[in-house]
Amino acid sequence: MALAEVTLFFAFTIGICKILYYYRHVHFLAQLMPVIVAGLFLYIPLGIMYYARRRPAEHGIALHRFGYSVTVALSVSVTILPAFVLLYSVYQQRFLHQPLRWGLDQGWYLTLVFQLLCVAFPEEVFYRGYMQSRLNQVYGKRICLGGAQCGFGLLYTAVLFALGHYLIVFQLPSLATFIPGLAFGWLREKTGGIVAPTIFHALCNGTVLFLQ
Repeated sequence: MALAEVTLFFAFTIGICKILYYYRHVHFLAQLMPVIVAGLFLYIPLGIMYYARRRPAEHGIALHRFGYSVTVALSVSVTILPAFVLLYSVYQQRFLHQPLRWGLDQGWYLTLVFQLLCVAFPEEVFYRGYMQSRLNQVYGKRICLGGAQCGFGLLYTAVLFALGHYLIVFQLPSLATFIPGLAFGWLREKTGGIVAPTIFHALCNGTVLFLQ
């Protein structure tokens, strides 16, 4: 029942996003699309929780252990993101034969705030907050990984997270989001909430923009 539920709402949400993306050339839709998509990822899961009489805190949508969550997110970021930058740079130079063009646009901090509030937070509410938590309620968390109890919910959510990105643009590289999806899911289990995955998610997006 839970598996069918999250898959159905995933298909419904991504379906609407796909329609919006198809009509992205329409001026007013292009202007409103980030707000509409963020609203879908926020209010669809919150609406499901309200209807089922489940509190958001039961899904990790709370400031539970905020300081600890921020510390873990920043620690993971400092550990992983510099290595990612190095590997990406080597790949870009040696295999694609392209020069490095790192740089931050003017107003980069506003871009990072946008990534945090309008991209990472809504997606984490939907995927790690609603979806992963809902699956955990049914399938449990039987594997200990790095001090966090993980289960089928983490894996399935990461699969849908990557699939959702692919279905919007139909570009194979977007399936690579499966790997950070696993990291976001692990952070959700490690800290008990979505604060840590939201921060790390935003920093990952910011790093990709920096490299591009």
